[in-house]
Amino acid sequence: VCPKGYFKIPASDKCFKIFLDKKRSWDEANAWCQGKDMIMAKPDDPLTLKNYLNIRYGDKSGVGWPYVWLPARGTGSVVEWQDNSGRITSNSPLWYGSHPEGVTSSSYCLLLLTADSHRKSHPQSPYYMETCTSKNNYALCERVNE
Repeated sequence: VCPKGYFKIPASDKCFKIFLDKKRSWDEANAWCQGKDMIMAKPDDPLTLKNYLNIRYGDKSGVGWPYVWLPARGTGSVVEWQDNSGRITSNSPLWYGSHPEGVTSSSYCLLLLTADSHRKSHPQSPYYMETCTSKNNYALCERVNE
C-alpha cells in the first residue's frame, strides 16, 4: 500500500508521486525528487504509466498534459538510464517518431508523452527526448523501498 498522496499502477510495486506545482528542468526534477527522499521515477511499464497519467490528470487538471521527466539522458551516442541499468536502444518501439535519432547528446533527456493526441496516434510509443534545460515537464518521483 502506498502512503497518502502516492499512486500505484497495475502490475507494479512502486509508489509514484507527481508534482504538478510547477514545470522543471530535468536537473531540477531530479534534485526535487532527491530533496523529498525519493528518486526520479523509472517505470517498469511506461505504457501503463502513460495511460494512467493521461486519464488521471489529463488536460482537465489545469496544468496541461502532465509530461514527466524520466531518469535517462543521452551520453553522446546512446540514451542510458541514470541508475546504470542499461540503455534504451534506438530501435526500441517505445520511441515516438524518429527519436532518438540526432538527440543522443548529453544535453538531451528522456520524457514521457501523455497527451491524448500521442496516446491515440502512437499508443505504444511514449518516449521522447528534449533538451534537459527545458522547463516544460513535471517531476515524477518514486518512493525508495526501505
